[in-house]
Amino acid sequence: MCTGTDTMRAVSSLDYRALFEDNPNAVVVVDRQTRVLLALNDAACRHFGYAREELLGRDVSTLRPAEDIDRMRETFEKSNAPHTVAGPTRYQGVWQHLRKDGSIVHSEIWRLHIEYEGRPASLTIITDVSERVRTDAALRDAQAKWRAVVEHSADHIVELDQDDVIRFVNDENAAQLVGTPFLALVPEAGRERTAERLAAARRAGTMQRLESQRTEETGELRSYDTRFIPFERDGKAAGILCITTDITERKRLEEHLRQAQKMEATGLLAGGIAHDFNNLLSVVLGATELAQKAARSGSPLDDHLESIREAAARAAELTRKLLAFSRKQVLRVRPLDLGAAVDDFLSLLRRVVGEDVELAVRRPAEQIVVKADALQLEQVLLNLCTNARQAMPAGGRVVIELLRTSFDETAAAKESGPLVAGDYAEIRVTDTGVGMDAATQARAFEPFFTTKSEGTGLGLAMVHGIVHQHQGQIRVESRVGRGTTVRVFLPIAQEPPASSSRRDPHVDPLPRGGSDTILVAEDEPALRKLLALTLRDLGYAVVTAENGEQAVREFEARKGQIALAILDVVMPVLGGVQAHERIRLIDPKVKVIFTTGYAPDSAQVSDLVTRGGYALLNKPFQLGELGRKVRALLDA
Repeated sequence: MCTGTDTMRAVSSLDYRALFEDNPNAVVVVDRQTRVLLALNDAACRHFGYAREELLGRDVSTLRPAEDIDRMRETFEKSNAPHTVAGPTRYQGVWQHLRKDGSIVHSEIWRLHIEYEGRPASLTIITDVSERVRTDAALRDAQAKWRAVVEHSADHIVELDQDDVIRFVNDENAAQLVGTPFLALVPEAGRERTAERLAAARRAGTMQRLESQRTEETGELRSYDTRFIPFERDGKAAGILCITTDITERKRLEEHLRQAQKMEATGLLAGGIAHDFNNLLSVVLGATELAQKAARSGSPLDDHLESIREAAARAAELTRKLLAFSRKQVLRVRPLDLGAAVDDFLSLLRRVVGEDVELAVRRPAEQIVVKADALQLEQVLLNLCTNARQAMPAGGRVVIELLRTSFDETAAAKESGPLVAGDYAEIRVTDTGVGMDAATQARAFEPFFTTKSEGTGLGLAMVHGIVHQHQGQIRVESRVGRGTTVRVFLPIAQEPPASSSRRDPHVDPLPRGGSDTILVAEDEPALRKLLALTLRDLGYAVVTAENGEQAVREFEARKGQIALAILDVVMPVLGGVQAHERIRLIDPKVKVIFTTGYAPDSAQVSDLVTRGGYALLNKPFQLGELGRKVRALLDA
């Protein structure tokens, strides 16, 4: 590095020592003709990163990056007046110097013409402004980013001065609003709340939020979230940034979530009620059936007993709807040719819609196979067509259309139900009825909600439950006076369709008994007693248990004696499915009939029933059906 020298000799009559040797800035003396360095101070050595002996006699052009040399020469040639002494000149702009290590130093330059040892020279003072250049560049970068964010933001950004007058808007289409009082643009209904939030932001010096709604020119009601952010300049309050976000879609999704949670909670309640109610209905129907058999033909009790049976059957239908809504009924899922299944239901659907409604079916030439329960699919179409018929009191047209469609990850994520990306069959049911307004559509799937003077309000709720239990999705599109379209999406099956038979035919219309030993596990005492009585009347030996744990103990105590177990799926202590697993470990050959009015393990039960050695009885059931199931399973 440089050491103090006596290089600065006669430089006119002025005392340049303080200016030269002790200056914190780099100071150099350059020959104005040859452009070589004649003298320099210690700060110049540090500035360029060279030792003094490396710099003295060096052409200053070598201390410039290539892109700066031409600019330097042009500027210096204009200002050079040979053999003259000029006043100090500041060269505008920032100049670049090349250090020994190849790095760039940004500098500002002051130049004074002098004579040095009898030759024309220049005294140049160099100030390192690299840090300022970096700061300015960072500031410009930040400003550019801020400008890009603001100009391309989906949010509305408004800057207010201290008097709440608009000073800036990020929407170029609203530039004419600059200079307008902000509150004048706020609808009167929300003006007071907005003024309160603005005042609170200024008073507290912290961000304040306000959610509001506004009816747009299109008539649509949209929701907004506005943040009022106070900011300062030079330590003093300068204004408020108002950032407004359209949260209409978020609010819509939140409402969907609340609705789903409400329906889930209602479904759990409905399923629990249906379970207990089905147990009681099984007792009522069973006792009525026994009483009808015991009553003499033509007895005055016959009509009363039949009324009881009919009322119980209607109640059983109501509980089936509750279970469908709560998605707790047991499904018998198998691959179905959708087109063939619809054809199978068509005669029934034509009777539902009536003669004054045209019913048309459109479907592609290729086969569409879905995994579904045929009876539940029939219920879906039956309820949709019933709803369509009720929406057309003066007649009209119903079109059932079958299509194939796909959902990618993005589209599937937008759905409110359990939809995954993949291929789906779409069942589209369109009517020309009265249609629904937006409020009615929002509640269409709510249980017990109906716009009709008669009805339970469970039709679409049941459809919703069945579709979602099939891992599908359902949508309603409707306009008042323009009809309704219901779109049901069911996953495409990869397997070929199974037999088109919809119902298992009864082999024998009358139950036939036997002498086998049967275990009955049922937590409802009255139903347990009725089942045992019925089976004993048919000649069977019966062992009873009030829960799954007791059933396992009774089975183990009679190992090898019990040929068949009747297990209620939902029981305290140990359920029927879990009890069957432990019983099978004791005797793998035992046969099992599951009974259920509410099946949280419905998928597992359905899977077991498809294998040999298992059967299912949905409560409430007739005692004759029980006898046939027992006999058929024992004979299999």
